[in-house]
Amino acid sequence: MTDPVRDFYEKKYASTWSGPEYDSRFTKMWYKAFLRHIVPLIELPAGSCVVEVGAGKGYLAPALLKRGWDYTATDIAESALAQVPVGEHCRTVRTEGERLPFSDGCFDLAICQEVLEHVDSPERTIAECFRVVKVGGWLVFSSPSYLNGFLPIKLLADAGVGWAKRLLVLQIVDRTFMPWSLVRMIRRHGKILQRRGVRIAPPWFERLDARA
Repeated sequence: MTDPVRDFYEKKYASTWSGPEYDSRFTKMWYKAFLRHIVPLIELPAGSCVVEVGAGKGYLAPALLKRGWDYTATDIAESALAQVPVGEHCRTVRTEGERLPFSDGCFDLAICQEVLEHVDSPERTIAECFRVVKVGGWLVFSSPSYLNGFLPIKLLADAGVGWAKRLLVLQIVDRTFMPWSLVRMIRRHGKILQRRGVRIAPPWFERLDARA
């Protein structure tokens, strides 16, 4: 039996999502924000274990490996994981976010960026991320919000406007959250240390507003 979601990502990462054009126009914005504004706040020593759920082709791997962290990239698409720079401290695991094949508390940090809107069960994925992180560890989630510049583009894409659909690269499961619904799901499992709002459209996506 085929999995249409997995087939979608296998095809995408084997073709259009593999080239530099995709990286330069849209994808990097949340990664840049994470590296610039979030990583400096994470107090983890060299040798710490990090898992990225829905890592794609492991864009974050080089930066995290430079910090001396052991990095595990997970994704449902083998064509994505094949592009991760695997090495002594970097490995890949093909799996779904709702069913992570790791023991409880085996990671110091879990990263799940722009993934929750594309899974069947966001709540289960969040729960799994918390399960595999040790007590006192760190977790980073990000997902599109209706309450930022993403809203008009998303509504136009949903209405079938061509340029908006091409910009967002609409996917099989493609939902958007209100901030409080995502916060509510996360708070069921742990404490939120920081919330940040990211403006969706270039060139403003590097401007973030921090809120406690």
